[in-house]
Amino acid sequence: MTDTLLTADQVLPGPAGQAIADGGVLVHDGAITAVGPADELQHADAEIRRFPGATILPGLIDSHVHLVLDAGADQQDIIRRFGERDDELLLEDMHTRAAAAQRAGITTLRDVGDSRGLVARLRDADTTTRRLPRLLTAGTPLTIPGGDASFFGGALDTGDLRNAVSERAEAGVDFISLMASGGHLSPHDAPAPYESQFNREEIETVVTAAHDAGLPVTAHAHAAHAILDAVAAGVDMIEHATFTTGPHEINYDDKCAREMAERGIAVCTTASLNWRRIVAQIGADRAHALFYGKLSWLHEAGVPQVPGSRAGTANSQSNDLVSALEAYEWAGVPREVVLDYATTGAAHALSLATTTGTLTPDLAADILIVDGDPRDDLGALRRVQAVMQNGQWR
Repeated sequence: MTDTLLTADQVLPGPAGQAIADGGVLVHDGAITAVGPADELQHADAEIRRFPGATILPGLIDSHVHLVLDAGADQQDIIRRFGERDDELLLEDMHTRAAAAQRAGITTLRDVGDSRGLVARLRDADTTTRRLPRLLTAGTPLTIPGGDASFFGGALDTGDLRNAVSERAEAGVDFISLMASGGHLSPHDAPAPYESQFNREEIETVVTAAHDAGLPVTAHAHAAHAILDAVAAGVDMIEHATFTTGPHEINYDDKCAREMAERGIAVCTTASLNWRRIVAQIGADRAHALFYGKLSWLHEAGVPQVPGSRAGTANSQSNDLVSALEAYEWAGVPREVVLDYATTGAAHALSLATTTGTLTPDLAADILIVDGDPRDDLGALRRVQAVMQNGQWR
Protein backbone atom coordinates (compact mmCIF):
# COMPACT_ATOMS: atom_id res chain seq x y z
CA MET A 1 0.00 0.00 0.00
CA THR A 2 1.32 3.43 -1.01
CA ASP A 3 2.13 6.02 1.63
CA THR A 4 -0.12 9.08 1.71
CA LEU A 5 1.32 12.41 2.79
CA LEU A 6 -1.18 15.03 3.99
CA THR A 7 0.09 18.60 4.14
CA ALA A 8 -1.47 21.82 5.45
CA ASP A 9 -0.60 25.26 6.76
CA GLN A 10 -0.56 23.82 10.28
CA VAL A 11 -0.76 20.47 11.96
CA LEU A 12 -2.05 20.24 15.53
CA PRO A 13 -0.88 16.80 16.63
CA GLY A 14 -1.97 17.12 20.27
CA PRO A 15 -1.81 17.62 23.14
CA ALA A 16 -2.62 21.34 23.51
CA GLY A 17 0.24 23.67 22.73
CA GLN A 18 1.84 21.57 20.01
CA ALA A 19 1.71 22.89 16.45
CA ILE A 20 3.73 22.36 13.28
CA ALA A 21 3.69 25.11 10.68
CA ASP A 22 3.69 23.88 7.07
CA GLY A 23 3.28 20.42 8.54
CA GLY A 24 2.56 16.98 7.25
CA VAL A 25 1.17 13.64 8.37
CA LEU A 26 2.37 10.45 6.70
CA VAL A 27 -0.13 7.59 6.61
CA HIS A 28 0.42 3.95 5.68
CA ASP A 29 -1.91 0.97 5.94
CA GLY A 30 -4.42 2.72 8.19
CA ALA A 31 -1.91 4.10 10.68
CA ILE A 32 0.13 7.26 11.14
CA THR A 33 3.80 6.63 10.45
CA ALA A 34 5.30 10.11 10.82
CA VAL A 35 4.38 13.69 11.71
CA GLY A 36 6.52 16.77 11.15
CA PRO A 37 7.45 19.52 8.70
CA ALA A 38 6.02 18.54 5.31
CA ASP A 39 9.27 19.00 3.41
CA GLU A 40 10.98 16.49 5.70
CA LEU A 41 8.33 13.81 5.11
CA GLN A 42 8.15 13.89 1.33
CA HIS A 43 9.53 10.94 -0.56
CA ALA A 44 9.26 9.75 -4.13
CA ASP A 45 6.73 6.97 -3.53
CA ALA A 46 4.25 8.95 -1.43
CA GLU A 47 0.92 10.17 -2.76
CA ILE A 48 0.70 13.81 -1.65
CA ARG A 49 -2.59 15.48 -0.74
CA ARG A 50 -2.13 19.20 -0.15
CA PHE A 51 -4.62 21.32 1.82
CA PRO A 52 -3.58 24.98 1.56
CA GLY A 53 -5.10 27.31 4.13
CA ALA A 54 -6.12 24.34 6.26
CA THR A 55 -5.37 22.71 9.59
CA ILE A 56 -4.86 19.00 10.20
CA LEU A 57 -5.83 17.69 13.64
CA PRO A 58 -6.99 14.44 15.24
CA GLY A 59 -10.55 13.31 14.61
CA LEU A 60 -12.99 14.58 17.21
CA ILE A 61 -14.47 12.43 19.99
CA ASP A 62 -18.08 12.91 21.08
CA SER A 63 -18.30 11.31 24.51
CA HIS A 64 -22.06 11.42 25.13
CA VAL A 65 -24.59 10.39 22.49
CA HIS A 66 -27.82 8.39 22.20
CA LEU A 67 -27.91 6.95 18.69
CA VAL A 68 -31.34 5.31 19.16
CA LEU A 69 -32.98 8.74 19.61
CA ASP A 70 -33.85 11.06 16.73
CA ALA A 71 -33.10 14.57 18.08
CA GLY A 72 -36.59 15.95 17.42
CA ALA A 73 -37.92 19.17 18.90
CA ASP A 74 -39.75 17.61 21.87
CA GLN A 75 -38.23 15.07 24.27
CA GLN A 76 -41.49 13.21 24.93
CA ASP A 77 -42.13 12.85 21.20
CA ILE A 78 -38.59 11.52 20.79
CA ILE A 79 -39.26 8.85 23.42
CA ARG A 80 -42.61 7.98 21.82
CA ARG A 81 -41.10 7.56 18.35
CA PHE A 82 -38.29 5.46 19.77
CA GLY A 83 -40.83 3.11 21.31
CA GLU A 84 -42.74 2.77 18.03
CA ARG A 85 -39.82 1.74 15.80
CA ASP A 86 -38.63 -1.82 15.42
CA ASP A 87 -34.99 -2.82 15.65
CA GLU A 88 -34.23 -2.86 11.94
CA LEU A 89 -35.67 0.59 11.31
CA LEU A 90 -33.83 1.94 14.32
CA LEU A 91 -30.57 0.45 13.07
CA GLU A 92 -31.02 2.17 9.71
CA ASP A 93 -31.60 5.50 11.46
CA MET A 94 -28.65 4.95 13.78
CA HIS A 95 -26.39 4.23 10.82
CA THR A 96 -27.47 7.49 9.20
CA ARG A 97 -26.77 9.48 12.38
CA ALA A 98 -23.39 7.90 12.97
CA ALA A 99 -22.38 8.47 9.34
CA ALA A 100 -23.38 12.14 9.62
CA ALA A 101 -21.18 12.45 12.69
CA GLN A 102 -18.24 10.98 10.84
CA ARG A 103 -18.67 13.37 7.90
CA ALA A 104 -18.50 16.20 10.46
CA GLY A 105 -15.09 14.99 11.62
CA ILE A 106 -16.22 12.96 14.64
CA THR A 107 -14.31 9.71 14.41
CA THR A 108 -15.30 8.27 17.80
CA LEU A 109 -18.76 8.15 19.37
CA ARG A 110 -19.42 7.02 22.95
CA ASP A 111 -23.04 5.95 23.35
CA VAL A 112 -24.13 6.23 26.98
CA GLY A 113 -27.75 5.10 26.60
CA ASP A 114 -28.72 2.32 24.20
CA SER A 115 -31.54 -0.21 24.09
CA ARG A 116 -31.72 -3.85 23.04
CA GLY A 117 -28.03 -4.01 22.18
CA LEU A 118 -28.47 -2.02 18.99
CA VAL A 119 -25.29 0.06 19.26
CA ALA A 120 -23.27 -3.12 19.79
CA ARG A 121 -24.83 -4.54 16.63
CA LEU A 122 -23.82 -1.41 14.74
CA ARG A 123 -20.34 -1.43 16.31
CA ASP A 124 -19.75 -5.05 15.35
CA ALA A 125 -21.05 -4.78 11.79
CA ASP A 126 -18.68 -5.31 8.88
CA THR A 127 -16.36 -2.32 9.07
CA THR A 128 -15.53 -2.59 5.37
CA THR A 129 -19.10 -1.62 4.48
CA ARG A 130 -20.49 0.43 7.36
CA ARG A 131 -17.99 3.32 7.17
CA LEU A 132 -18.86 4.62 10.62
CA PRO A 133 -17.00 6.18 13.53
CA ARG A 134 -15.43 4.04 16.22
CA LEU A 135 -18.27 3.19 18.61
CA LEU A 136 -18.21 2.63 22.36
CA THR A 137 -21.39 1.35 23.98
CA ALA A 138 -22.67 0.91 27.51
CA GLY A 139 -25.72 -0.99 26.41
CA THR A 140 -28.85 -0.13 28.37
CA PRO A 141 -28.17 2.24 31.29
CA LEU A 142 -28.90 1.00 34.80
CA THR A 143 -31.76 2.87 36.46
CA ILE A 144 -34.59 2.36 38.93
CA PRO A 145 -38.22 1.54 38.02
CA GLY A 146 -39.74 4.82 36.84
CA GLY A 147 -36.31 6.41 36.96
CA ASP A 148 -34.52 8.66 34.52
CA ALA A 149 -33.87 6.86 31.21
CA SER A 150 -36.08 3.93 32.26
CA PHE A 151 -37.71 3.96 28.80
CA PHE A 152 -34.53 2.33 27.46
CA GLY A 153 -35.48 -0.81 29.36
CA GLY A 154 -32.77 -0.88 32.02
CA ALA A 155 -34.92 -0.39 35.13
CA LEU A 156 -34.19 -2.99 37.80
CA ASP A 157 -34.45 -3.78 41.47
CA THR A 158 -31.32 -2.75 43.32
CA GLY A 159 -30.80 -6.34 44.44
CA ASP A 160 -30.08 -7.26 40.82
CA LEU A 161 -27.21 -4.83 40.28
CA ARG A 162 -24.44 -7.44 40.11
CA ASN A 163 -26.40 -9.58 37.68
CA ALA A 164 -27.19 -6.55 35.54
CA VAL A 165 -23.50 -5.69 35.25
CA SER A 166 -22.64 -9.31 34.44
CA GLU A 167 -25.27 -9.46 31.71
CA ARG A 168 -23.88 -6.33 30.08
CA ALA A 169 -20.31 -7.59 30.34
CA GLU A 170 -21.30 -10.86 28.67
CA ALA A 171 -23.03 -8.87 25.93
CA GLY A 172 -19.74 -7.12 25.15
CA VAL A 173 -20.32 -3.57 26.35
CA ASP A 174 -17.36 -1.20 26.59
CA PHE A 175 -18.38 0.41 29.90
CA ILE A 176 -21.26 0.57 32.39
CA SER A 177 -23.66 3.52 32.46
CA LEU A 178 -25.47 4.19 35.76
CA MET A 179 -28.23 6.78 36.29
CA ALA A 180 -27.11 7.84 39.78
CA SER A 181 -29.58 10.71 40.09
CA GLY A 182 -32.71 12.00 38.47
CA GLY A 183 -32.19 14.00 35.32
CA HIS A 184 -33.74 15.48 32.21
CA LEU A 185 -33.95 12.52 29.84
CA SER A 186 -37.36 11.45 31.18
CA PRO A 187 -38.60 14.76 32.58
CA HIS A 188 -42.23 13.85 33.29
CA ASP A 189 -41.90 10.56 35.16
CA ALA A 190 -38.49 10.43 36.84
CA PRO A 191 -37.03 11.74 40.09
CA ALA A 192 -35.92 15.36 40.00
CA PRO A 193 -32.31 16.18 39.06
CA TYR A 194 -31.54 17.00 42.72
CA GLU A 195 -32.68 13.52 43.91
CA SER A 196 -30.50 10.40 44.07
CA GLN A 197 -31.62 7.16 42.42
CA PHE A 198 -28.95 4.91 43.98
CA ASN A 199 -27.16 5.22 47.30
CA ARG A 200 -23.43 4.97 47.85
CA GLU A 201 -23.49 1.27 48.74
CA GLU A 202 -25.44 0.44 45.59
CA ILE A 203 -23.06 2.44 43.43
CA GLU A 204 -20.13 0.63 45.08
CA THR A 205 -21.78 -2.67 44.15
CA VAL A 206 -21.93 -1.61 40.51
CA VAL A 207 -18.35 -0.31 40.51
CA THR A 208 -16.95 -3.49 42.11
CA ALA A 209 -18.81 -5.77 39.71
CA ALA A 210 -17.82 -3.69 36.68
CA HIS A 211 -14.17 -3.38 37.65
CA ASP A 212 -14.05 -7.14 38.31
CA ALA A 213 -15.21 -7.54 34.70
CA GLY A 214 -12.62 -5.05 33.45
CA LEU A 215 -15.17 -2.35 32.66
CA PRO A 216 -15.17 1.32 33.68
CA VAL A 217 -18.28 2.94 35.17
CA THR A 218 -19.78 6.31 34.36
CA ALA A 219 -22.42 7.80 36.65
CA HIS A 220 -25.02 10.21 35.33
CA ALA A 221 -25.30 12.59 38.26
CA HIS A 222 -26.90 16.00 38.43
CA ALA A 223 -27.63 15.89 42.17
CA ALA A 224 -24.76 17.07 44.36
CA HIS A 225 -25.29 14.21 46.81
CA ALA A 226 -25.24 11.65 43.99
CA ILE A 227 -21.98 13.10 42.67
CA LEU A 228 -20.38 12.81 46.11
CA ASP A 229 -21.59 9.22 46.46
CA ALA A 230 -20.38 8.28 42.98
CA VAL A 231 -16.92 9.75 43.57
CA ALA A 232 -16.66 8.02 46.95
CA ALA A 233 -17.77 4.75 45.35
CA GLY A 234 -14.92 4.91 42.83
CA VAL A 235 -16.62 5.57 39.50
CA ASP A 236 -14.37 6.37 36.56
CA MET A 237 -16.36 9.27 35.11
CA ILE A 238 -19.27 11.56 35.95
CA GLU A 239 -21.80 12.64 33.33
CA HIS A 240 -23.23 16.16 33.76
CA ALA A 241 -21.88 16.92 37.29
CA THR A 242 -24.38 19.74 37.74
CA PHE A 243 -24.18 19.84 41.59
CA THR A 244 -27.91 20.46 41.89
CA THR A 245 -29.20 20.75 45.47
CA GLY A 246 -32.77 21.90 44.79
CA PRO A 247 -35.01 23.47 42.14
CA HIS A 248 -32.83 25.98 40.26
CA GLU A 249 -30.22 25.64 43.00
CA ILE A 250 -26.56 24.86 42.27
CA ASN A 251 -23.81 24.51 44.85
CA TYR A 252 -20.38 23.64 43.49
CA ASP A 253 -18.29 21.55 45.88
CA ASP A 254 -14.63 22.58 45.75
CA LYS A 255 -13.51 19.64 47.89
CA CYS A 256 -15.22 17.18 45.56
CA ALA A 257 -13.66 18.85 42.51
CA ARG A 258 -10.20 18.57 44.08
CA GLU A 259 -10.79 14.88 44.75
CA MET A 260 -11.89 14.29 41.17
CA ALA A 261 -8.79 16.09 39.92
CA GLU A 262 -6.48 14.11 42.20
CA ARG A 263 -8.03 10.79 41.20
CA GLY A 264 -8.36 11.60 37.51
CA ILE A 265 -12.14 11.22 37.50
CA ALA A 266 -13.26 12.95 34.31
CA VAL A 267 -16.47 14.89 33.83
CA CYS A 268 -18.49 14.73 30.63
CA THR A 269 -20.62 17.86 30.48
CA THR A 270 -23.11 17.87 27.64
CA ALA A 271 -24.17 20.81 25.53
CA SER A 272 -25.71 21.39 22.11
CA LEU A 273 -26.97 24.34 20.13
CA ASN A 274 -29.61 24.58 22.90
CA TRP A 275 -27.12 26.42 25.12
CA ARG A 276 -27.37 29.59 23.07
CA ARG A 277 -31.17 29.55 23.37
CA ILE A 278 -30.89 29.10 27.14
CA VAL A 279 -28.51 32.05 27.40
CA ALA A 280 -30.89 34.19 25.35
CA GLN A 281 -33.90 33.17 27.44
CA ILE A 282 -32.54 33.54 30.97
CA GLY A 283 -29.60 35.86 30.46
CA ALA A 284 -25.86 35.31 30.43
CA ASP A 285 -25.30 35.73 34.17
CA ARG A 286 -27.99 33.26 35.20
CA ALA A 287 -27.03 30.76 32.49
CA HIS A 288 -23.44 30.91 33.67
CA ALA A 289 -24.48 30.44 37.30
CA LEU A 290 -26.93 27.58 36.70
CA PHE A 291 -25.40 25.67 33.80
CA TYR A 292 -22.13 26.63 32.19
CA GLY A 293 -19.99 28.22 34.88
CA LYS A 294 -19.02 24.73 35.99
CA LEU A 295 -17.00 24.31 32.78
CA SER A 296 -14.46 26.97 33.73
CA TRP A 297 -14.70 26.00 37.44
CA LEU A 298 -13.80 22.38 36.65
CA HIS A 299 -11.03 23.54 34.32
CA GLU A 300 -9.52 25.74 37.02
CA ALA A 301 -9.77 22.87 39.51
CA GLY A 302 -7.81 20.60 37.15
CA VAL A 303 -10.64 18.12 36.62
CA PRO A 304 -10.33 16.27 33.27
CA GLN A 305 -13.24 17.12 30.98
CA VAL A 306 -14.59 15.41 27.88
CA PRO A 307 -17.27 17.12 25.78
CA GLY A 308 -20.47 15.46 24.69
CA SER A 309 -23.27 16.67 22.45
CA ARG A 310 -26.06 14.57 24.05
CA ALA A 311 -26.98 13.82 20.44
CA GLY A 312 -30.39 12.24 20.03
CA THR A 313 -32.08 14.32 22.71
CA ALA A 314 -34.17 17.38 21.82
CA ASN A 315 -32.50 19.48 19.10
CA SER A 316 -29.14 17.75 19.59
CA GLN A 317 -27.84 16.47 16.27
CA SER A 318 -25.17 13.81 15.88
CA ASN A 319 -23.05 16.02 13.62
CA ASP A 320 -22.88 19.05 15.92
CA LEU A 321 -20.25 18.54 18.58
CA VAL A 322 -18.90 21.99 17.74
CA SER A 323 -21.82 23.71 19.48
CA ALA A 324 -20.86 21.92 22.68
CA LEU A 325 -17.25 23.03 22.29
CA GLU A 326 -18.34 26.63 21.82
CA ALA A 327 -20.16 26.46 25.16
CA TYR A 328 -16.84 25.69 26.87
CA GLU A 329 -15.23 28.70 25.23
CA TRP A 330 -18.18 30.94 26.15
CA ALA A 331 -17.81 29.80 29.76
CA GLY A 332 -14.17 30.84 29.82
CA VAL A 333 -12.16 27.73 28.93
CA PRO A 334 -9.21 28.57 26.61
CA ARG A 335 -9.78 27.53 23.02
CA GLU A 336 -6.73 25.26 22.76
CA VAL A 337 -7.80 23.48 25.94
CA VAL A 338 -11.25 22.92 24.44
CA LEU A 339 -9.67 21.34 21.36
CA ASP A 340 -7.61 19.12 23.61
CA TYR A 341 -10.71 18.06 25.56
CA ALA A 342 -12.33 16.83 22.33
CA THR A 343 -9.28 14.90 21.10
CA THR A 344 -6.29 14.02 23.27
CA GLY A 345 -8.06 14.44 26.61
CA ALA A 346 -11.11 12.44 25.61
CA ALA A 347 -8.97 9.62 24.24
CA HIS A 348 -7.10 9.44 27.52
CA ALA A 349 -10.28 9.51 29.63
CA LEU A 350 -11.89 6.79 27.51
CA SER A 351 -8.78 4.55 27.56
CA LEU A 352 -8.25 5.09 23.84
CA ALA A 353 -4.94 6.95 24.03
CA THR A 354 -3.02 4.04 22.50
CA THR A 355 -5.47 3.98 19.59
CA THR A 356 -6.50 7.53 18.70
CA GLY A 357 -6.72 11.11 19.98
CA THR A 358 -3.35 12.40 18.78
CA LEU A 359 -1.45 12.45 15.51
CA THR A 360 1.25 10.10 16.71
CA PRO A 361 3.15 7.36 14.86
CA ASP A 362 1.54 3.91 15.19
CA LEU A 363 -1.88 5.30 16.17
CA ALA A 364 -4.91 4.98 13.91
CA ALA A 365 -5.03 7.54 11.13
CA ASP A 366 -8.15 9.28 12.48
CA ILE A 367 -7.70 12.71 10.94
CA LEU A 368 -9.79 15.84 10.49
CA ILE A 369 -8.83 18.56 8.00
CA VAL A 370 -10.59 21.91 8.26
CA ASP A 371 -10.43 25.24 6.49
CA GLY A 372 -8.73 27.82 8.69
CA ASP A 373 -7.33 27.44 12.18
CA PRO A 374 -9.62 26.32 15.06
CA ARG A 375 -7.20 27.91 17.52
CA ASP A 376 -8.43 31.25 16.15
CA ASP A 377 -12.08 30.27 15.74
CA LEU A 378 -13.73 27.01 16.83
CA GLY A 379 -16.16 27.58 13.98
CA ALA A 380 -13.38 26.40 11.66
CA LEU A 381 -14.26 22.87 12.81
CA ARG A 382 -17.50 23.21 10.83
CA ARG A 383 -15.56 23.91 7.63
CA VAL A 384 -14.59 20.32 7.02
CA GLN A 385 -12.40 19.69 3.99
CA ALA A 386 -11.74 15.99 4.55
CA VAL A 387 -12.04 13.22 7.12
CA MET A 388 -9.89 10.11 7.33
CA GLN A 389 -10.58 7.18 9.66
CA ASN A 390 -8.17 4.29 10.02
CA GLY A 391 -6.45 5.62 6.90
CA GLN A 392 -9.61 5.57 4.76
CA TRP A 393 -11.21 8.72 3.36
CA ARG A 394 -14.78 9.20 4.55
